[in-house]
Amino acid sequence: MGLNPGGDRLQLPCLTTDRLRLRPWRPLADAAAALQIYGDPQVVAHLGPGSKPDTIATVQRRLQRYYQVYHPPRLGAVGPWRSQPRLRSLAIFS
Repeated sequence: MGLNPGGDRLQLPCLTTDRLRLRPWRPLADAAAALQIYGDPQVVAHLGPGSKPDTIATVQRRLQRYYQVYHPPRLGAVGPWRSQPRLRSLAIFS
């Protein structure tokens, strides 16, 4: 695996279905999206005190810690993943 802790060219495992892709967070490329998620009071309420980041740099450090702990993937290691929809829109039929 080519491990680049912040770039867009990470060669890390991902789980892909027809509608969703789960992949590890990328510290630099995903920091803005992570700040929106981890900055949401409804999300942070379930994470514990001191979990709400206030800057992109704080989020990048958190994602870097995730990266260092969970990569390279080890048997039995579970970590945070980023989800991405694979389809632009889904038709819902009733």
